[in-house]
Amino acid sequence: MIIGDPKTFGIESEITDTNSHILGTVRLWIAGLYIGSDEDVNLLGVTECSLEHLMKRPDAQDWMRYANLPAKELFKKYRKDDALEATMLALGESFDDFTLFAILGKEEIRFVWQLHKKPFFQYPNYPKGVCEGFVKRDVVFARIREYCDFLDRASPTSKPKA
Repeated sequence: MIIGDPKTFGIESEITDTNSHILGTVRLWIAGLYIGSDEDVNLLGVTECSLEHLMKRPDAQDWMRYANLPAKELFKKYRKDDALEATMLALGESFDDFTLFAILGKEEIRFVWQLHKKPFFQYPNYPKGVCEGFVKRDVVFARIREYCDFLDRASPTSKPKA
């Protein structure tokens, strides 16, 4: 199932187990490209918490500092810049083959990512080098809320709504 539009921003997820924790696959879609492996099962709560944290992050400083920095420069700079490193998203095991930044502005989010040179999983025809996409902030946050609702309904501890 995909929540949202893969051409702009979507969250693709399948639940495989809900016995004690919600397990499944998850990938993000940004500007028509997917990020993450659909072969790797992980705790979807980890992804949910990271996405919720993104919605709570302050925006103005990141945007003013990094909005105009060329995408390739982000990758050259991030290990030496603690503030830039703080914009990285750690979304769970499905995303281990990627480095992903989310730079928040008041109106939009700039996503910049790259597939690692030696990924564990195969990503046929995936673009080499740095990729980026700009997505309206309200669109991203709405999809995140929908995804969290989807996981809440599947939770083994959720109660039916009266």
